[in-house]
Amino acid sequence: FTDLARGTGGKCYQVGAANQVLAKLVDILTEEFSHLELDRQVLARVQELGSLDPAELACDGFSRFQAAGALARLGKRQLLGRF
Repeated sequence: FTDLARGTGGKCYQVGAANQVLAKLVDILTEEFSHLELDRQVLARVQELGSLDPAELACDGFSRFQAAGALARLGKRQLLGRF
């Protein structure tokens, strides 16, 4: 429950407010998974280049700012541990 509470921003809802809880979960999941393709591409570049520098990772498909955001998400998911 603690992880779920943290993931929803620590909000507390009344039992009768299930629609609010579900709406918040949908928002979180939409945000979390809306960048999967970009994250996959950046992870592939990290594996290819062995670098975590967004400027080095940037290519025609995404900017260094997008690469930096993807690195943050990948790090949060603990997918960059060996680099």
